[in-house]
Amino acid sequence: MRTMRSLRVATAIGVVSVLAGAVVAYAYFTSKGSGVGHASVGTANATVKIVGTVEGELYPGGTPAKVKLAIKNEGSSSAQVHEVILDKVTSSKAGCTVSAFTMAAVTVNKTLAPGGETSSEGELDMANTEEDQDECQGAELTLAFESN
Repeated sequence: MRTMRSLRVATAIGVVSVLAGAVVAYAYFTSKGSGVGHASVGTANATVKIVGTVEGELYPGGTPAKVKLAIKNEGSSSAQVHEVILDKVTSSKAGCTVSAFTMAAVTVNKTLAPGGETSSEGELDMANTEEDQDECQGAELTLAFESN
């Protein structure tokens, strides 16, 4: 008889435990919460240095001069160089019309790792304008390049 009574008590305790677990589970599944997360995005630290070396001399309407471009990423993050463009030309002679000097954009399409280098070539042209271009004779030109 004692065994039967112990079995009933154990069964009753088991049923109560299951019901208590169901109540706890119900409370867990219907609880709500909220929160906020934060992140930061780094900034690009890529510095692209472009050095152009012009081979040959220019004459109005003459053969374009070859421009060898050395391109280096001096920054600490990777840099994508799509193309190099001639941004500005200055002359050592005040009367030289620098708008006569042009260079088409040079396609590079390379990703340079920090310290990475590449090279490319372009052509610098001196147009034969309707103006007197004598002031450009013997002038030293400074070419400024940009990349994007």
